[in-house]
Amino acid sequence: MSKIKIITSVVAFGLLAIGGYFFIVNQKPNEPKIEAKKQSVAVKKAGVDIQLTQLEEKNWQIETQLPTKETMLPLGSFIGVVDTPQNRKTTLSFPMNITIKELFVQKGDNVNIGDVLAKASSVEWIEAQQSLINASLIKEEQSAVTSRKQLLCDEGIIAKNECKNESSQLRIKSSQISMAKSMLKNYGASDAQISYILNHSQIIPSFDIRSEVSGIISEANVTAGMSVEALREILKIQKMGEVWIETKIEESKTKLLNKGNSVVVKFGDKEFNASIDYISNEIDAHNQTKTIKITTPSGTNLIAGFKDKLHLSIPYALVKIPKIAVTTIDKKEVVFGKLEGGYRVIALDVISSDDDFVYVKNEISTPIAINSVVILKNILESSND
Repeated sequence: MSKIKIITSVVAFGLLAIGGYFFIVNQKPNEPKIEAKKQSVAVKKAGVDIQLTQLEEKNWQIETQLPTKETMLPLGSFIGVVDTPQNRKTTLSFPMNITIKELFVQKGDNVNIGDVLAKASSVEWIEAQQSLINASLIKEEQSAVTSRKQLLCDEGIIAKNECKNESSQLRIKSSQISMAKSMLKNYGASDAQISYILNHSQIIPSFDIRSEVSGIISEANVTAGMSVEALREILKIQKMGEVWIETKIEESKTKLLNKGNSVVVKFGDKEFNASIDYISNEIDAHNQTKTIKITTPSGTNLIAGFKDKLHLSIPYALVKIPKIAVTTIDKKEVVFGKLEGGYRVIALDVISSDDDFVYVKNEISTPIAINSVVILKNILESSND
């Protein structure tokens, strides 16, 4: 009775298993003849940790992929801030109150020595020119008087002391012209402008603000029509040359870096080769990071104070594995490598990882499972029980 019950329960599903075969039962007269299919029996191959038949792989939809070899290791994304040495920063200001008539530059513009940056005017500028013109006219009068008296002195008509007094006055008037010239130069007047004022006794209503260095405008604190107080910053110019990007990265990743190492930088909309200039010895206890500085080449036109997302990569021979292919066994990150007759466990020597990939030192020449990894892990654990 027991045998009959067992067979009946199997027949209810339309299948009968005998001697390793599956038989279709309960067929109607018009149905095809009974077919028998031999159940696959997998033979375990050398080096295989998980034995699977082709049918089982198909049923579980296991897909494999050959890991890719790479020559660059991404360190990740960080926030970078541009800075430059103080001796590369130049500030433009004036010792008097001025009014900006026209402004020809804006932040980010490249400038060369002598370029006109703005046109301005000032009450002090006008007064200094008027002082120069007045001093020049007085000197001419004094010069004429001194010359006449010198002739009289030479002829003995007047005392020589009187001639000496006139010569002394002439020197005083000449020094007043020199002072007026110095004042105008302090206000930004060129030698050509001073000569024009002296030769024509005519006031120049405005003056040019010119760049004293070659570089890039890092700050523009004025607009056309704006009045600016004495000594207030008008423009800042960052001299041409290397700048650095400062950022903080995980302390574990700094172990992959040394001062002088080459790095590939993606910063904002720019990509360029740079080098590590500085790695801090101190670890930020709050987030376990270290500060690094990356020296950038000239021509990148990065402005001090600019902040953006920073992507870093370093030269490194590695294998890149999709993160979905990686699991943990006995606290070790592993993947399942495809072999004939099943899969074997490959322990990974991990360098680093990001949201999508794990980067390893291993030489992996076999395809690896990239899905159904949990199923493979469960089979392995069940076989070990």
